[in-house]
Amino acid sequence: MLTIALPMESKALVPVPTLRMGIGYSPITFTAGTEFSESTPLESIITVNPMFLWDFPGLRSRIGFHFLTDIGSPYGFVSTAGIGFTGILYPLGISSGREITEDFTEMVKSRNGPFIQFSMTPTKFSITKTPDVSSPIYNTPSLWPYFSVRVIEIAVGAGYDFKITDDLTGFGSLLYRNAAFKELEAGAGAVTYGGLSVMVGVMTNFY
Repeated sequence: MLTIALPMESKALVPVPTLRMGIGYSPITFTAGTEFSESTPLESIITVNPMFLWDFPGLRSRIGFHFLTDIGSPYGFVSTAGIGFTGILYPLGISSGREITEDFTEMVKSRNGPFIQFSMTPTKFSITKTPDVSSPIYNTPSLWPYFSVRVIEIAVGAGYDFKITDDLTGFGSLLYRNAAFKELEAGAGAVTYGGLSVMVGVMTNFY
């Protein structure tokens, strides 16, 4: 009897985004109009920054979109909020990825490695604070330090990915954030902010 062995059909992985969840602290300062004409600390308790990124191994990078918000400032519970684009470059190669072995078993591999990060975020920047009753503008609500403007925030920085398990990678990063808006809107006047963000988090594409 003649037996012919047919080759097994190869199965390609369906590209799925990497989920990257970061939290941290951003001691940024801002200036706006006359009430905040000098640099004022935002004093946000926490920065939240989840991302969905797609792998581009040939470019040693991940590119995708993110959500960014600063929460818990005395000048408003949500001071900044926006959805933007993120690019992460891995000089030594992407730190994790999905693979299929020779027996067609799907698996995720992770390793340590540095990265360089860039992001651009159209951001809503809002300040809401009722002035002290002793303030001379207390009886003039239109002059209270309240405003809401849209800015384009640019952030650049670097960090390091480290393996926790094969399908879970941790990371830490240091970013510099900067944004500016030069036109009058809702009494804000010229608005600028900037400063560092220290972020930590985890990422995975095993789902």
